[in-house]
Amino acid sequence: MQTQTDILLDFFFSTLRSFVALFWGIFLIFHRRNSPQIIALSSIFIIIGLLYLRNSFLRLPAIDPVDAYTPLSYLVLIFIAPFTLFYIWFALNEKKKWTYFLIHYIPFGFVALFWLVLKLSKEVQIPHSHSIIDVLGFANEHPLHVFFYLTLIIIFLIQVLSYFFIALNKIQTILNVYQKKKLDPRPIKKLMAITYLFLLYPLIGVLFLSFNNELYIEVIHNLIVSILITTIAVLNLKLVLPMSSNINSIFGNKLNINPKCSLKANSIPSEMTKMGMTCQNINENEQLHTQLDNPAKEWEKQNHLSCSIEMLMESREIFRLPQLTLDDLVTELNSNRSYVSANINKYCGCNFKQLLIRYRINAAKELLLHSELDIQTIAEQAGFNSRMSFYRAFKKNVCNNLSPIEWQKQELKK
Repeated sequence: MQTQTDILLDFFFSTLRSFVALFWGIFLIFHRRNSPQIIALSSIFIIIGLLYLRNSFLRLPAIDPVDAYTPLSYLVLIFIAPFTLFYIWFALNEKKKWTYFLIHYIPFGFVALFWLVLKLSKEVQIPHSHSIIDVLGFANEHPLHVFFYLTLIIIFLIQVLSYFFIALNKIQTILNVYQKKKLDPRPIKKLMAITYLFLLYPLIGVLFLSFNNELYIEVIHNLIVSILITTIAVLNLKLVLPMSSNINSIFGNKLNINPKCSLKANSIPSEMTKMGMTCQNINENEQLHTQLDNPAKEWEKQNHLSCSIEMLMESREIFRLPQLTLDDLVTELNSNRSYVSANINKYCGCNFKQLLIRYRINAAKELLLHSELDIQTIAEQAGFNSRMSFYRAFKKNVCNNLSPIEWQKQELKK
């Protein structure tokens, strides 16, 4: 018979992960309430914290051994599993349609329907089980419950592994660009570490849910989970991902603009090139400013800004980063949004989005003609979010009647 002290001590260890998850979920929301990826992460922590807390209270007044047959826990885990991918999308500032979010809930809809069928069948629930082996032992007496439980585990594991490899591939692509451009890779490596923890945490949870029959195993599991949750939260406290809120986190200090920058032959044509104009030496500009009137000064300022944009696009090749936004460019140029946007429209003859697509298409064409990479890799290295967006841009800007592969074959024959 457990004493009150023993019950309270067991309850403390069984609820430790619950309060740790709830603490970090709430703390992160208030600490970085305007960060989209934090909303996704906090949602995960709060939901699993409430789930853990519910399970602990259901085991009172005595903390009995955990039942390995826990379909509700897996239903909740399958529901929040897509949030790990949403976190990566938000962290990298990728814009997705609402259908991209809903499609990831098809597995949850499937298991919820299966659960309804199970309830309608009125098959008696499996008795208390200490491990997955015990659950499988009831296959003859409770076939629907056993099959349903195995389906839940398999679907959840498929989700976890799929999202892990999707996220890892996306992060690795960006990391390769960083290393090629000799940029600070620490923010991206930190995001990669979080992705690995997202994989480790659920796998440990599945192991615990399937083979828990001793109190000391639960204590160890709760301590490990609490450490993992805390580690993920701490990594996010100062995680400033580039192209999200501050482009300087990629490029470090402000650009040291080359005083003599000229457009390449295959670059976007500008009015400056047509007029035979080039960027003047900064020191010469400062002397000239004393002799120019206001309209001339304004032209010189715009001329300098155009060269800065050109430097970022052509030398830094920031167009290859799929999450690049106009706000990021404005921050790096230390200017304002309307001024940069007007400058792009005037000197490039297009808006910011069209400018990005042109550079990305040019980069993709170069890769198609001078590399043996597959289409998916070419699209990612050129800066497109997906193969589909690359195909749409290619048909609109290069050839409406040919796919990239068909265009490649046609060009290589010439």
